[in-house]
Amino acid sequence: MRTSGQIPPTVTTPARRRAGWAVVAVVDTAARVGSVVTLAALLVLAATAAGLADGVTAGEAPTVTVTYER
Repeated sequence: MRTSGQIPPTVTTPARRRAGWAVVAVVDTAARVGSVVTLAALLVLAATAAGLADGVTAGEAPTVTVTYER
């Protein structure tokens, strides 16, 4: 006995609909990867801004003061 809204087990999903779900899965995966890449880029940008704000570059040697007594 079948109720309304159910697809009979002998009917298969059309190829176009299956292909559509594959496209949806690919786009969803690309969006998730893009979100991770965007987050990583924002973290790098924030670290760069923090490095510029403190005024010391990464390659700068510390200042050493030498005094000579005469």
